[in-house]
Amino acid sequence: MKIQPSHQPMNAIVKLPISGLPEQGRMQIRRLILKRPEFLPATAAHLLVIISIVLLNLGLTHSAQASGTIFLTCPPAPSPIECPATPVFPEPTGQSDIGCPGGVTLTSHDTEVPGPCPGTKTVTRIWTATDQCGESGFCSQTVQVVDTTPPTITCAGPQTVECPTPPNFTNPTVSDACDPNPTVTFTDTTTAGTCPDSHNFTRTWTATDCSGNHASCSQTITVVDTTAPTITCPGPQTIQCPGIPSFSAPSVFDACDDSPTVTFIDVTTPGTCPQSYSVTRTWTATDLCGNAASCSQTITVVDTTPPTIFCPGDEDIVQCPQTPVFEPPFVHDACDPSPTVTFTETTTPGPCPQHYDVTRTWTATDHCGNSASCSETITVVDTTAPIITCPGPQTMLPSPPTPTLATPSTRESRKNAQ
Repeated sequence: MKIQPSHQPMNAIVKLPISGLPEQGRMQIRRLILKRPEFLPATAAHLLVIISIVLLNLGLTHSAQASGTIFLTCPPAPSPIECPATPVFPEPTGQSDIGCPGGVTLTSHDTEVPGPCPGTKTVTRIWTATDQCGESGFCSQTVQVVDTTPPTITCAGPQTVECPTPPNFTNPTVSDACDPNPTVTFTDTTTAGTCPDSHNFTRTWTATDCSGNHASCSQTITVVDTTAPTITCPGPQTIQCPGIPSFSAPSVFDACDDSPTVTFIDVTTPGTCPQSYSVTRTWTATDLCGNAASCSQTITVVDTTPPTIFCPGDEDIVQCPQTPVFEPPFVHDACDPSPTVTFTETTTPGPCPQHYDVTRTWTATDHCGNSASCSETITVVDTTAPIITCPGPQTMLPSPPTPTLATPSTRESRKNAQ
């Protein structure tokens, strides 16, 4: 195909001598020049450039020259290439059809048409060969720079935090060789851990560049519960027998489990006497992850109260020679059912040998050594007169002898009770 130079005005451009092109090509050239007057070809060389671009758009190869020009052939350039690579255009080959001496001079001009996304574009290189005779030839190569490589995205490593700390994800590092601002989104998933208060939170980040290429990475944060509940028991107590230990519930708190399980066991330790002992209650709080903590409270039962003892009477009087007889006292102890009861007696002389007081002191002692006493006194008196018996009457004999009087007999019925 040979192209003749044209210097027709704008309104005649639709009549350009391009009848050798396919109809689709001719239409594209007309539309291009009508929309972009700056493309109006002043020379055949300019028109060749336009024709080259149109043919490339139509998927055709092209090598052309004006009448009497240099035959120039462009080898195909590697296309498409991946952004951000730089297009490489192999040099064309050509020869003059008139055999002009001195060789040819080869120059080039690049035109870039930006693509829809950063880094993508179409680069067309127009080669011009000129010889010493003023003849010239043209050819073109087009390289498409595309972006099919996904961004690079790097997530932070896995973490483990203690409940109730919420997961705090670190933004990933994202880069793309072509798109300076890829879109970054994320989705979260939660899976159960080894116990109810343990969870695995996974955040999957996705970086998508303008060309729709995307890459993802994930970070997992595991929330664990290895902290035992806090449990506080009341302090120790001492109560008096026969009181029964009564334990107050401890205060329990767990940062993750609203209702830890609380159990207890009791241990009884004998005291220093049978009625004295201590009971230790150990409380244990266990959360849903099996973490447990314990505390103890001890209540000591003591017996420091003596028995109650009551003697029947304050003072009795008996007549000599009776022997004092004491009734046993009334004894009660709240803790010891059988206190030991002992007594001692004290005799106090009265105003005469047969008059005296006997005091019996009773003492009740429980098994813890607490004791109480009471006393009863019986007074022995002698208010009974002796019994005296005189002999019978006697007859006096007539003689001068002195009468002999018989001694009367006496009898004392009392005895001294010592």
